[in-house]
Amino acid sequence: MTKHILQSQAWNDFQRNIGRKTFYKEAKDYSYLAILEQTKLGNYLFVPYGPAADTKKGQKAGILALKELATREKAIFVRIEPLLPVSETDQKDLNLQKTKDIEPKYTRIIDLTRPEEEILADIEKRKVRYWRNYAKKGISIEISKNPADFDALYDFYTAISKTNNFATHDKKYLKAQFEQNFTKLYVARYENQPIAAYLIYDDENTRYFTHGGADYEHRNLAAGTILVIQMILDAKKSGQKSFDMWGVCGTDDKNDPWYGFTSFKNAFGGQQVEFAGTYDLPIDTKKYRIYKNLRKINRIKRKILKK
Repeated sequence: MTKHILQSQAWNDFQRNIGRKTFYKEAKDYSYLAILEQTKLGNYLFVPYGPAADTKKGQKAGILALKELATREKAIFVRIEPLLPVSETDQKDLNLQKTKDIEPKYTRIIDLTRPEEEILADIEKRKVRYWRNYAKKGISIEISKNPADFDALYDFYTAISKTNNFATHDKKYLKAQFEQNFTKLYVARYENQPIAAYLIYDDENTRYFTHGGADYEHRNLAAGTILVIQMILDAKKSGQKSFDMWGVCGTDDKNDPWYGFTSFKNAFGGQQVEFAGTYDLPIDTKKYRIYKNLRKINRIKRKILKK
């Protein structure tokens, strides 16, 4: 069954290890990982990039199973992110309410089943030249479990988040990810100092490009570009079938806050993929209406505070 790593047993174990309550189920036509989230009004279940299913029939069965689970757990609602499309008929039949997307609705996926030459041919030629010549420039690449390299990763990650205006995970949560077996930290060094670092997730079939960045002062060395190409080719050599860029904007609008890093990711080739997006399935309709109104008020407050 096709599933995102956020619906995997590995992610379930990670969530439990950091103290979250989860519900994991594998059935014939679907599977799900639901994470219990808490609000002042009560709890809800979040199913990132799930439930997993290969057919619309299986997806519907998974959503109905989640509805039963949420009812038993007295959750206010279930927040789902199906990978297969959700039609207007599906929304009506299942009483799904479209809400603000949590995980990215669009991503870019590189097919790693092709020959290496084809993969490189899809990448901007200038970027491939950087990668071919990185050793001549004194840059080295390694996979690290050194806590000091994690600190460098976090510094790069928070710096790029400010430039591109996106929210970051807190350091403790990201450090817990760094310590998991399904992650790897790629580091580029110059004069024995880290100048770029990226954390990736791996499952059997896919490598996911997640968090990181590069040192602005050494931007002329293109260390971030070099690392991405190396991560792509290493994934192919390990037998994985795809490389998921994990999040791009679905527009060519240069004013989109994600436009900058989307342009960066697009330069490595691949195909843009669109998921269904995020939907809520209300269980306690009265509390859900109150929750929605409070969420709307909080968004307005955050906008005012940013001005």
